[in-house]
Amino acid sequence: MKTICEVQQTIKDFYNEFKPAILFLARLLVTYIVLSQIYGFWVKGYETQPDPITKGVASQVVGAMRLFYDNVSTEILEGDNSVRVWINGKPAGIAVYEGCNGVAIFYLFFAFLVGFWGGAKRLAWFSVLGIAIIHLFNLGRLLLLAYVAQNHSQLFHFTHKYLFTLSIYVIVFALWIWWIRMIKPETKAEENPQDTPPQNGVA
Repeated sequence: MKTICEVQQTIKDFYNEFKPAILFLARLLVTYIVLSQIYGFWVKGYETQPDPITKGVASQVVGAMRLFYDNVSTEILEGDNSVRVWINGKPAGIAVYEGCNGVAIFYLFFAFLVGFWGGAKRLAWFSVLGIAIIHLFNLGRLLLLAYVAQNHSQLFHFTHKYLFTLSIYVIVFALWIWWIRMIKPETKAEENPQDTPPQNGVA
């Protein structure tokens, strides 16, 4: 039977061997849980009406739709937390709900960046850039859904539930790969300082 010291040593050895992975998961999970709880608490106050972020996204979608359609408007029903879109006085076939505003994807994306730490300064500009890119693709997704609803309604369920949703996560995954490749050389140098070239000609 192992003694307490042996168990402690086993745990210590396990931690040292898998330290990068453990720290990655810990930072990712803590960040994701904290942000999701904060957002969930905030959005709970808008159960019977659209929250400001969802309204903003709906407004941007309608603004973009006006480039292609005439007389685009929105409607908010009493007790409903979605923004319904109308074209020429008729339902456009889409409604923007809280789940469509992209915030859940934003903090998932951000949590991964914190987990795969690359420094605060780099995290700041890359997270802003990444969230902006995700937001633009999300707006494009909603615009395409409106087009599908108007012209190919039989494909709406598939494109909404699978195709366009998958496309957003492909974008997020591509941004994560970009982030990893950008900070990986520095991570390797920190993990293997002996491999770092000598400075000022001193070995």
